[in-house]
Amino acid sequence: MGEREIKRLHFLRRKLLEDLEAGEKIWVWKSAATVDADQLQPLLNALRALAGIPCCGWWRRRGTSAGFIERLDRDFIKG
Repeated sequence: MGEREIKRLHFLRRKLLEDLEAGEKIWVWKSAATVDADQLQPLLNALRALAGIPCCGWWRRRGTSAGFIERLDRDFIKG
């Protein structure tokens, strides 16, 4: 891995941690391959652990009707 990529990864890590700490963003996962909420739970748990505060996850499923929203947990939404 080159020096430029290493610097970029350090920057992205720092930015992610700052964003998690601020708690002002909604994290969106969009994937045609993800078919089960249990597949996303480890990612949401990791974001919660890194943030140290509750964070909101939004799972956008392909083919979902516009305006359809389902609350899967207090801070986990499918739409």
